[in-house]
Amino acid sequence: MAGVTPSLISQIENDKANPSLSTLMALAKSLNTEVVSFFDGKPAKSSSPVVRSTERVRLNSADDWATYLLTNKNFDMFSANISTIKPGADSIRYPEMHPKNLTTGHEFGFVLSGKIEITLENEIYVLNVGDSICFEAQKQHRITNSSNSDALVIWVNTTYPIDKPADRIPKSRHD
Repeated sequence: MAGVTPSLISQIENDKANPSLSTLMALAKSLNTEVVSFFDGKPAKSSSPVVRSTERVRLNSADDWATYLLTNKNFDMFSANISTIKPGADSIRYPEMHPKNLTTGHEFGFVLSGKIEITLENEIYVLNVGDSICFEAQKQHRITNSSNSDALVIWVNTTYPIDKPADRIPKSRHD
């Protein structure tokens, strides 16, 4: 199975060996799952269109900014996330939130609670409960919570990296 011996699998299961990334990838491929399923303690449920609140995948590890995937991880036309942004949190500290290889796409944010500031290029926008924003993902942007309470924000993204095949990128309804 996956070029990995039963002995090594047993050692991994019993914390006697640490698998390499390539071993994890081979195991995931042979089990028809994703590497992340080995870490969440639950079997992968990728075929279900439902994402239970207890099964959400956390997308980052920051203490002051928790973002969870709301859409099925196999659905790649867009992603919806929910972020709890603590007071003082600033996206500039998290470069993974602003990948440099985006070629197309949009970001939409809706504030469920709290208040955030979004600097979009050189313009600052303050969003309160019920406010929303939509912008081209390639534009330089920064998100901060300068208030004294947590902000809860829903994000919907249609961003695609440079290496995404062009035929997988949805075309505008106006084309």
